[in-house]
Amino acid sequence: MIEFNHKYKKERYHKYPEKITFDKNCYSFETQVICGDESAEVKEILQNGILNPHIYKIYHTKKFFSDNKHLNKKQYRNDLNFLEKDTIGISNLVELTYLNINHKRKRFRFWSYEKPFASPLLYFLELTNKNARKDTKLTDFIKGAKLTYIQQAWFE
Repeated sequence: MIEFNHKYKKERYHKYPEKITFDKNCYSFETQVICGDESAEVKEILQNGILNPHIYKIYHTKKFFSDNKHLNKKQYRNDLNFLEKDTIGISNLVELTYLNINHKRKRFRFWSYEKPFASPLLYFLELTNKNARKDTKLTDFIKGAKLTYIQQAWFE
């Protein structure tokens, strides 16, 4: 849980700009799909395009390049194809209230199911809503929020 204290850098990610279609718990972003559990919070995050396949690709591309500076261009191209994901699953979104700094920034963790991994990956994220008040409901907070941090967890 030290992610927000160690290697934390606030960033600004853009919401998905195009139309998002959905069927039950699966949300289509052009040719890519994210399926979420039935929680109201996950639905809000996906319906509002806060978390979308483009953000996964941006995150993984940055991580890939920072972790693999020794590869040549051909190896980069081959390995970047691995980052393309057609379907992602999200579940177990939990607000980490003990890590929240104030009522305008909320921190969460969630499980992400991604090909070709057999087990889910743990991610941390931070949402910021400049218009939130102390009494703002979590789903309303998410509607007006922007993603300001995402990080895949790891063990050292």
